[in-house]
Amino acid sequence: MKFIEEISKKGVSCLLPIYKDEFGNITEIIDKSGETYTAYKTLKTVLKLICKYYGVDIKSVRQKYSKIINRKNIIPLPLSQDLILIPFKMRKPIFVKDGSYGYINIFSIENIYSKKGNTIIKLYNKKEITCISKLKTAREHYNNGKAILNDISFKSQYNPVLDINYLYEELNSPATKGDIAVLKKEIKEIKETLKQAEIK
Repeated sequence: MKFIEEISKKGVSCLLPIYKDEFGNITEIIDKSGETYTAYKTLKTVLKLICKYYGVDIKSVRQKYSKIINRKNIIPLPLSQDLILIPFKMRKPIFVKDGSYGYINIFSIENIYSKKGNTIIKLYNKKEITCISKLKTAREHYNNGKAILNDISFKSQYNPVLDINYLYEELNSPATKGDIAVLKKEIKEIKETLKQAEIK
């Protein structure tokens, strides 16, 4: 746990599931500076430890934000104001339980593009991560992360008093798919509240 705490303090950029002959299914961690570490644990275990460090319950977070992006799986994990982990398919696992997805911090992503038939995720620390998903799919995952980043509930969680200038900017910006999804959710919740009030 101390090892994970030290990396978390430096800033997690990327979590990659890898295989090593002598150790099997383990995890490679890249921090914001580009330094690489090896955790001799599965990615699932490393992810749980990072969530524990931030005091976040994975199940609750997935349930909350799955409603915002209208997905039941492959949900980005917002753990703090500077750490939103987006899942990307990184490998074909030898065994199903090994998992195929890695996670990249949305704030570490500089670009997502195609190179020689491969989908590449370029990080600000100059690392290039190969993703086995199609370019369109990888960008969709990234956009789901942006939808969560732009969600008012995420912002208010870390900034209880939002700057009025920010609100004016948001109101004058074109609505995204994420905005529409949030609006639909809020309208539904208002309708349910009104129905409950009528019953009482």
